[in-house]
Amino acid sequence: MPLFTCRWQNGDFSAVSAASRDEAMELLDEVGNADVADLFTVKNFMVHFQLKTEADNMEEPVPVELEGFGDGTYEMLCERVYPVYGKVSGKERQLLHSVFIRFFSFRRSKGALAASFKTEQFL
Repeated sequence: MPLFTCRWQNGDFSAVSAASRDEAMELLDEVGNADVADLFTVKNFMVHFQLKTEADNMEEPVPVELEGFGDGTYEMLCERVYPVYGKVSGKERQLLHSVFIRFFSFRRSKGALAASFKTEQFL
């Protein structure tokens, strides 16, 4: 069964397995109107979720969070879903990442940012 990726106008994306494009659009109605979105098939899609160490909300049906994408999926997302980000070279991405980390480290040291986060998510 094909896997479809839908890039919404606001920059979000969804992935859905469906027998046809029409069925994918029907399933995506749960999220929004896929008629105005970019909908395409992908051959391989790998995503990994990790179990949360703390429950944020006891009403969540599944206590997991996104850990990352497989290499092929990451490349597809950079090329098809976020092409501007994908055109940024690895060196430029590292520079942006280091500026981002320095900025938030400074803010955290001043007590302005209480929440901690994994910096690897921003590479």
